[in-house]
Amino acid sequence: MGLEEMFRLADENSQRIQVYQTGKDAAEAALQAAKAQRLPDINASLSASYLGDGKLWDRDFSNPMNIDMPHFGNNFSLEAQQVIYAGGAISSSIELAELGKHSAELDAQKNRQEVRFLLTGYYLDLYKLHNQMQVLKKNLELTEQVIANMRVRREQGTALQNDITRYELQKETLKLQVAKVKDASTIINHQLVTTLHLSEGTEIIPDTTLLDEQIQTLDEKNWQALASQNNLDLQQTQVGIQVNEQKVKLERSERLPKIALVAAGMTPKRDFTVFFPLLHIIILGSMQLSDLLCTYLMYHYHWSYMHGFIAAIMLINLMILQTCTRHFRLMKKFPLFGIDWLGAILWACLLLGIAYFFDYGDWYDWWNSPVIRQLAVAIGITFLLCIWRMLTIRHPFLEPRMWTYRHLVPILILITLVEAFLATERVLEEVFYEEVMHYTETVSVQLDWLTLGGILTGCLFAYWWMHIKRFSYIRLLSIGIIGLIGYLLGYYFTLSGEIHISQLYLPTACRGFAYAILSATFMVCLEEIMTFQHFFQALSVFNMLHMVVGGVIGSALYTQGLAYYLPDNMARYGAAIDRVSFSRHPFPLGEYMESFVSQMMEISIKQIYGWAGYACIFLLLLFLLYDAPVRKELKLMPGWRSLRKEIARSFQKNPSRKTNEPRE
Repeated sequence: MGLEEMFRLADENSQRIQVYQTGKDAAEAALQAAKAQRLPDINASLSASYLGDGKLWDRDFSNPMNIDMPHFGNNFSLEAQQVIYAGGAISSSIELAELGKHSAELDAQKNRQEVRFLLTGYYLDLYKLHNQMQVLKKNLELTEQVIANMRVRREQGTALQNDITRYELQKETLKLQVAKVKDASTIINHQLVTTLHLSEGTEIIPDTTLLDEQIQTLDEKNWQALASQNNLDLQQTQVGIQVNEQKVKLERSERLPKIALVAAGMTPKRDFTVFFPLLHIIILGSMQLSDLLCTYLMYHYHWSYMHGFIAAIMLINLMILQTCTRHFRLMKKFPLFGIDWLGAILWACLLLGIAYFFDYGDWYDWWNSPVIRQLAVAIGITFLLCIWRMLTIRHPFLEPRMWTYRHLVPILILITLVEAFLATERVLEEVFYEEVMHYTETVSVQLDWLTLGGILTGCLFAYWWMHIKRFSYIRLLSIGIIGLIGYLLGYYFTLSGEIHISQLYLPTACRGFAYAILSATFMVCLEEIMTFQHFFQALSVFNMLHMVVGGVIGSALYTQGLAYYLPDNMARYGAAIDRVSFSRHPFPLGEYMESFVSQMMEISIKQIYGWAGYACIFLLLLFLLYDAPVRKELKLMPGWRSLRKEIARSFQKNPSRKTNEPRE
């Protein structure tokens, strides 16, 4: 067995080397754990409880009364935390873990080197004993020959018996030395076998060609240079110095502030600064995931699979409602008098008429069509009927007092404008993807992932701003409008038929970020300026504008803008198509016109994005000059007892005027 073979067996079988290899694996795991500190932490908890019915007695424990109470209770908490800035503590921890891994590697190399030195010593000792055994065996053979010669000479009378005895004594001495060398070889062989973890009884025979190898001779300067580069003790000392430097940085980072985004799940505190951001994560996130799922199912399977999936989700929701919830009333049933069912139908008809008017106005050629003219008259009559009913009956669907709250109308106007700006997604973006870039649905739908990331970031940012830091809402709305400006101007400066889809990632993420912040913040502002009695009425109007009116108005404006700018640009730039252009032979008319129309479509879309960007910047300037629509401090949510009293007073003949007064 040669030295290289012995070293290979040691690397594979030596327990000392394997122990240090485990240390390297532990250091690698510590490094991964340190890097994981940059990832968000998500904690979830679920608890269930059961309460029996209550029992009341008089002071003398007589007249017991049974109180019916809800029995089953549950609480679900979800918390997500992402560190934004930790003063360099995470980076220092990662550097320490990397240095720890490097130190473990150096320890493993040093241990491997020590094991190899030990094995080399054993191997050379065994090689020396092997040579001694060969010499002793030769000497023993020569001694036996001398004894035989001495016996012959004694028979001839030329030697004495003492001479024979002296050589026989020398022979026994040689045999004793052979036995000692053999025992020493056995011990050394056992130590080698044990260190290499070979099977018992294995005999190692040294390679006799070891001395034939050439040894490189270097001068002292070269030996010093090699020692400086490869000496493990020096490398371990250098790593120790770096470890201490990182520990100093880690201690200094404790003096610096730490910033983290924390999103906690809904709790029984009924805090709308928690509820609305998390609600919009679910609503807006589900919209993007639904678009992704629908596109992939239609591409890989069939559109009917999406209907089956939605039906299955609805069945699961019904099962959860039936098995995990229990109906419970806080108060006795009230008769359904005073509910303006006709008013609700009128408002719904008004909403449907407005949506149909703006959705199909371009298809009917707007005022040139009798359908649109008749629909406009019907919308006006329906609106007047809604106003007349609201002002004439006692309990209308939308009470007149709701409209008297300060800052309600500005909030409704702002959400309508925001939805109109964001309608570019449904008109301009789709036209650009299909007509200019010729993207398939599976390509353009990839941008939904960026929108989803922007929505998640925006909702968590709104939660951190409103719930944790309690900063001013006016500034948060300004940040949302700035994100909307970033989206519009990003598309304006980026749109081109030669761009890669990755260049649209940032503007798309800005759109999701702005939409999430503005939607959640407007709802919190609405709750802040309204009493509990009128909040849900105002919320219904808010959602009419938020979900329907603003979007259809914006889509109609952008569609009309495309209908104007596209032929206008074709007429302006079409002057380039003249007889000189047609004089080329052959002239690719079809290819030329396709490229020309695509370029005119691109220019028209950029123009509309530019006008939308100007309008959004103007809105931001007005918004910064406008007074804050809500307070910085959150109001206290009313308790269930006060709500019961307020509802009871609302059914009295002369309700308290104080209850219905709008809050400033």
